[in-house]
Formats: sequence, structure tokens, C-alpha cells
Amino acid sequence: SSPHAFAPAYLLPDTKLDLSLLLKDSSPTDAASKEEVAALQQVCICDAEEREKATQVLRHKSFLDQTQLDAVLASLSQRCVIIQGPPGTGKSFVGLQLVRAMLWNCGLQTTNASAT
Repeated sequence: SSPHAFAPAYLLPDTKLDLSLLLKDSSPTDAASKEEVAALQQVCICDAEEREKATQVLRHKSFLDQTQLDAVLASLSQRCVIIQGPPGTGKSFVGLQLVRAMLWNCGLQTTNASAT
């Protein structure tokens, strides 16, 4: 079966998501370049290559740690994802960022909640 067979019903094969809201607010030396931000604003989440490129940028420039980032991206691109872990690992925070990303991409922009 095609990779899109496992995507959520709301994602078409060419759906592009803005993942730039997952970037951390940081000093200019740590900040993502204009090119990186632009690339993150139009990620075809169903395309493995595009998703991997976005992941590589976000691994170094996101306020999420690696496992949290993996959970958010998996949740945005798959029909069913289980997020589990011991207390204090950020499960609720991941859920918040997932909902924030979904609302952002539906045009219901939220304020920066990275500190929430």
C-alpha cells in the first residue's frame, strides 16, 4: 500500500503544512535562516523526503526535544499514534503542540505557546 494509505483523512497527498511554529524563539546565532523558515512553511507532510528535510532542521531549531518532535510529526502524518512515557516526559506538552499545529494550519492561528 502507498504511504498515503496511513495518512489522516484530512491530508491529501499534496497537502502542505506550516511547521515553522515549532521553531524556538532564540538568539540570532541560533535562529533558523530565512530559507529554513520558508521551507518549514510549506512542508508536504505526506512526502517522506520533505518530512525528513523538515525534521533535520527542526531537530536543531525546535523547542521540542527529539522524541517530542518525532511524536508531533508522526501524529500529523499518521492516522493512529500512541504517545506514551513516564511522568514528566512531555506527553501533555506534545499534545498541546499537536493541537496548536493543527489549529495553525486550519487558519486559526494561536499565539506562541512554546513556554506554556
